[in-house]
Amino acid sequence: MTSVEWAAFDLARFLPKEDAVIALEGMYAQGFSVASMQPLLDREVGTWGIRRALEVWRSTNPDSQSPMESRTRLILEEAGITGFAAQVEEPALGYFVDLGHRFAKVAIEYDGDDHFDAARHRRDVRRINRLRAEGWEVIVVTYDILQNHRDEFLRQVRQALERRGVRLAA
Repeated sequence: MTSVEWAAFDLARFLPKEDAVIALEGMYAQGFSVASMQPLLDREVGTWGIRRALEVWRSTNPDSQSPMESRTRLILEEAGITGFAAQVEEPALGYFVDLGHRFAKVAIEYDGDDHFDAARHRRDVRRINRLRAEGWEVIVVTYDILQNHRDEFLRQVRQALERRGVRLAA
């Protein structure tokens, strides 16, 4: 038997970073928090993997709504594209975008297979059009795009940010 905190610590130390972040974010839904980890992290200074665990914890986001949103966010971070937050609200519409850059008003929406149902697709199109009318540039990403066209996706995000006046590091 082990504690939930120790299990989280081991996940953060031993899993690939992306998988560890997703696992820990899933624990947030169960009432787990970084604050509950602090005593263990303080006690285990010097333990193998502590730096990696801290890096994983810094990359988690309790607002993330799905593993693929998390993967998308981590891909952006790995590419040096910062400023995106999970579940950013467009107050005029009461909508939350999966990942949003508040300053630039660039939204990234992850669409899984459930978004290709005809009724869902119609709602998504209306939602995207309404976001665009409020000044958002919306980039839709899918599993296929992340797996097979990642460079193109990252280029689109960089270009959208640059059009909106965000200067990115070279």
